[in-house]
Amino acid sequence: MKPSLSPAASAGREMPWDALFMLLQTIALRYTKEESSSLPKELAEELLRSICYTLGPELAALPVGPLLPLYEAGVARTENAVRACRRRWQVARLSLPKTTSLSCRETLSSIGTFFQNYDARFFAHEIPCDIDYQLCLPVPETFLGVDYVSEYLSRLCIENDFLRLFPAERADALLMHACPDYRFRIDNLYSPVATNALGLALAGMEVRGLSVPAAACQRTAALLAPCSTQETHAALRRAADVVCTALGINGPAAQSYLLAAADALVPRVTAALAGEGLGCVFLSLHQHV
Repeated sequence: MKPSLSPAASAGREMPWDALFMLLQTIALRYTKEESSSLPKELAEELLRSICYTLGPELAALPVGPLLPLYEAGVARTENAVRACRRRWQVARLSLPKTTSLSCRETLSSIGTFFQNYDARFFAHEIPCDIDYQLCLPVPETFLGVDYVSEYLSRLCIENDFLRLFPAERADALLMHACPDYRFRIDNLYSPVATNALGLALAGMEVRGLSVPAAACQRTAALLAPCSTQETHAALRRAADVVCTALGINGPAAQSYLLAAADALVPRVTAALAGEGLGCVFLSLHQHV
């Protein structure tokens, strides 16, 4: 039984299978309260995945010998991570902007049950809660267990902090224009607001206005039309810097997040320049406010 593990745990390295299976027998005995080390195949595979997650991504580089002490240290690290994650969850609950959605609130509520249901000793790789609200930049699938939840909350806090920098009525108007029933959908709310802020920065306008007039789209299109993809990419990154300066975003994580959102916008802008125009990317609220 050699289950597929995360790429970080196994890519290009020989796993210490003998030591792992010895540790698995010990953990199986603990799981069954010393009654048996024999388990159904599916359950044994899940316990082994949990062990590998707990030992960490550098599993193949561990010293030769018994793994139980390293496993116990890993469990302690995981439990510390859970406590830090709970604090991050509490911050995330307080970071909600006025313009939020039912899905975001329900996701945060469900994450609250994660701390009751998470099993750091036997199923540390699992995520026992429902996370439905979409992020602008999703957490990579290589993140597991408490690491996934913690990273999700970190990104959500960045997004919510950004949304709170704009007048609530303007943000609501933009989101209603982009998705009239946004309050009841799982769609991300950071993306439309960040996109229009970047569009306004490209046009040299006040980013908090959140409305990109058709004339501004036309001017920006004229500037970007002769640009290569790389030049368009650079222009959007400069716009992200302008937005950060205008809004007083000084944290490196929040700055990097907006830069990554600008990077992700390049294909849409390039396609719009060759097609329907930038008005389908950067929205005008002239008839919606």
